[in-house]
Amino acid sequence: EYTGGGGTNMGKIIEEVVADKPRPDIIFVATDGETPWPASNVGVPVVACLTQDPQYYKVPPWIKRVDMWKGVPST
Repeated sequence: EYTGGGGTNMGKIIEEVVADKPRPDIIFVATDGETPWPASNVGVPVVACLTQDPQYYKVPPWIKRVDMWKGVPST
């Protein structure tokens, strides 16, 4: 069971999910971005949906970043 509410280590959760059987095809993470990330590519595509501009933690280049904090462009 994974719970949030502040201070959730998304890197640890990603590593635990990758170790699950069967292994996931993709991992989607919704976060404010202020979390430690795994030190290296976990071998599964990871998408990080950021709810705000991360000030302290940068998303590694192997993670696909979606910036929800920038808003949705009007059409």
